[in-house]
Amino acid sequence: MIHMLISATTALMTAISPMNSYTVIDDTSNLPLLNPEMQERKTLKIQLSNGLEALIISDPQADQSAASVSVAAGSWSDPLEYPGMAHFCEHMLFMGTKKYPSENEFFTSVSDYAGMTNAFTAPNRTVYMFAAQTNGFLNLLDQFAHFFIDPLFNPANIAREMHAVDQEFAKNVENDDWREYMVFKETGNSNHPNRLFSTGNSETLGKIPQSALKKWHDQYYSANKMHLVVYSSLPLETLKDTVVQTFDQVPDNSQEPTDTSANLSSAAQLGHITYIKPIKNKQTLTLSWELPHDLSVDPTKSADIVAYALRRGQKYSLYENLKADQLIDTMSVRVDELGGPEHRFFQITLELTEKGIQEYNTVILRCFSAIAGIRSTGVPAYIYQEKNTMAQLNYQYQERQNPFDYIMKLGDSVAEEDLSTYPRNSLLATQYDPKKIEETAQFLTPKNCAISLLASPSITKVVPNQKERWLGAEYAIKPVSKKWMALWEKAKPNDQIKIPGPNPFIPDTIAIAPSANSVPIMIANSDLGKAYYVRSPEFGVPDSIYKVHILSPELTPTARSAVLASLYIDHITDVLYPTLAEANAAGLSCAFDYTRSAINLTVAGYSEKAPLLLQEITKQMPLNPPTKEQFQVYVDRHEKAYLNSSKDLAARQAKELLDAIVNQDKTTKKDKLAALKTIDYDEFLTFYKKLFEKTYTEALFAGNLTLKTAESAWLDILHSLGHSPYPVEEHSQTKIVQLSNASGPYEITQFTNVQGNAALLLIDEGTFTYPKRATQEILSAAMKEAFFNELRTKQKTGYIAQSDASEIEEHLFQYFIVQSNSHQPTDLLYRFEQFIEEYNDNLTQNIPESRFETLKASQIASLKTRFRNLAAKTALWDRLAFERDADFSFVESRIQSLEELSYQDFQKISHTFLGRDNRRRLAVLFSGKLANPFAYKELKVSEMNEVATYTARQEKKPLQESASALN
Repeated sequence: MIHMLISATTALMTAISPMNSYTVIDDTSNLPLLNPEMQERKTLKIQLSNGLEALIISDPQADQSAASVSVAAGSWSDPLEYPGMAHFCEHMLFMGTKKYPSENEFFTSVSDYAGMTNAFTAPNRTVYMFAAQTNGFLNLLDQFAHFFIDPLFNPANIAREMHAVDQEFAKNVENDDWREYMVFKETGNSNHPNRLFSTGNSETLGKIPQSALKKWHDQYYSANKMHLVVYSSLPLETLKDTVVQTFDQVPDNSQEPTDTSANLSSAAQLGHITYIKPIKNKQTLTLSWELPHDLSVDPTKSADIVAYALRRGQKYSLYENLKADQLIDTMSVRVDELGGPEHRFFQITLELTEKGIQEYNTVILRCFSAIAGIRSTGVPAYIYQEKNTMAQLNYQYQERQNPFDYIMKLGDSVAEEDLSTYPRNSLLATQYDPKKIEETAQFLTPKNCAISLLASPSITKVVPNQKERWLGAEYAIKPVSKKWMALWEKAKPNDQIKIPGPNPFIPDTIAIAPSANSVPIMIANSDLGKAYYVRSPEFGVPDSIYKVHILSPELTPTARSAVLASLYIDHITDVLYPTLAEANAAGLSCAFDYTRSAINLTVAGYSEKAPLLLQEITKQMPLNPPTKEQFQVYVDRHEKAYLNSSKDLAARQAKELLDAIVNQDKTTKKDKLAALKTIDYDEFLTFYKKLFEKTYTEALFAGNLTLKTAESAWLDILHSLGHSPYPVEEHSQTKIVQLSNASGPYEITQFTNVQGNAALLLIDEGTFTYPKRATQEILSAAMKEAFFNELRTKQKTGYIAQSDASEIEEHLFQYFIVQSNSHQPTDLLYRFEQFIEEYNDNLTQNIPESRFETLKASQIASLKTRFRNLAAKTALWDRLAFERDADFSFVESRIQSLEELSYQDFQKISHTFLGRDNRRRLAVLFSGKLANPFAYKELKVSEMNEVATYTARQEKKPLQESASALN
């Protein structure tokens, strides 16, 4: 319920005093946070006099401040004559306002205060967000507010930012997800604005006048359509006063929302299959139902409960049934919105195997059999209770998040329900409603279903006969055959596909272990391995994290070993999937990966059942190798993934190659593909058998568990995996490249058959020292924004323009990368070098001492607070324990080095990094395809006659003769 803070007798004062011109919105969400470290958090929900609604969060322990604005105007509000207008407006708001006219001031300030900023345009909304250190937040918030008060839309910036939008469009041309979405839009309801081209490009926006942008912004960016979220450690009263004083200036034109209630789907899609030719090697089958309004905005969330029942891990799930017959690699069942909660889609998406693509009609039949089972039995109340319980627990015991990610999540969801109840109705179902569940299941029929199949026409035998206008995706729409439609409609429940039973991993109690050590202590050290334990009492969540690293003579820094380990991980994940999926639904996750010549296992989540899950995982790890048929499925899956990497963006391919060059522990997917082709089943069985014969295990147990529990978990690991020791002196060592300064710089050129070019420049900054690392952090923070502004905004070379620094195995590197659809890689490289040279020559102007002190303070604050939750802190402890010889004071030493770094030393070290005397530079250049390439061609003097003609100067006519000819 909304109530006025002020009475009618003070209404005149309200109009005169903007500091009081707001209304408090009663918070009826009734979802208190139970994490002890968030007990001081205070919130306020208000509506300003102009109609803008704001959620203000004051948290004394917030390590940064952040804000977001969600505007209820997106691509569905684009004018017909300018498709992409909303997206282009999103770009332009960052380019200067009347109060802050500099196009780069906001970006620079956010960067200096160790922050981030971004925005995105959705069909029904556009969301803007930023985060930064709190000491610069209020000024940044004022700059941010003026995006919506008085944007300039400078004509010069319009032309420049148009190029960025065009580059962004080009980046998506070969993205299969985008292509499938564009086909859905083109074949959907022709009377709905979803049909329009939402991204925009130079063709649709190239002639847009400043007046059109201003008019659109004035019409749709109305305060009554905006939701603001502010998160900060500043006092609630300070934040409230600032919000009211600043955002009350946003104009309100009482804009009514656009009517977009019509269905997005069309009759041409329902009961049909849309066959789409992919760019990558994909075999993706999607069954999609656009839910009717009463099921879409259903407070009981019955569609979500049906989806949950179908996907919940267990032995007799739909996933296990399809996997057992080697028909699918992956499956997801979810309810997604497209353009707001009144447009929700129930979707089953399956990545098919080679066998599955041949039998996709049978796969679809199994899906309808599973749905028939739901119709027959319904969904029991314990499934509803399980889902609601975990949603509430996850919210109330949420960990402190990265402020930028947190504000983006809030900004994206805050407008989805009434602010008074937010976020309760978005998270929780109001009640268990068997009739609504039945109604949902009854709706999920073949005739209501739109099916898409993303697969090569050579496999489906369906020749595309249409081409989507903007991205050029080739497709064909065919009706489902009468035979299969009849089989699907008459599908009966499958006795091998059942409703999951009660989840054994749901926490029975939420108990907090006694406070103990905040720095890791060693609890085991033998020839079988080493283990650490840290209670981390500063985090009050009921979570624990187990980090386990398994080293073996079979695991070496080679592509072959990486592939064998990946095949093993694929198999063990498949074997454990029913258990892992159950645990994941109960807030307890498990992840395997392979890095640093070790198989790594992470178990994270509610601590009560974590030991039980760890026991089950480690018990299964050495057992039951795959059959030959299963092995072939894993090989096919890997081959597809490795082949598809050649269709990644050129920038991504360049980064992967560079990573493999720099770090011998890493290999490219191209090298892995070559290794995969030579590995047979017998070799894999030998690897599987020998993998655990000799091992050395490293483990870290962190969070809400006692020392006794940690010691018991360590013994469980050794019991399952510690058969015979793998001597430390035989362990593989991680080796990092050190470029020679004598003969550099160096260049590697590659060619790729994808849209766009990429240039990546790596500068080797030498061996780690604390002063050098401190200098690198400050310098990189400043250059990151400057490089983006120069290469992307001013020079218009590409949509992706990034600069960053890293420390790898006590070695320092700086890199610069651009993905371009207009410039050649060598041209980009020369621009990089020019930027670096000019930045270095003008270092004192680019980073004067006052800015140096601001950047230094921001980096110190960031280091003090970036390990803000148990996951981040555990990852730090894990790295320090096993990669830095248990130097747990490392972060404090880095903070001290930043505090002690003088401006003079910063300049000296920076010049050493960036100066041309540092020739330890490696450029990786990827040449792809450009729509309109502009590149110089090598030519010999003798060939001039082949490419040019020679003409003589024509004699000019006398002036009188020319005049008389005109007469």
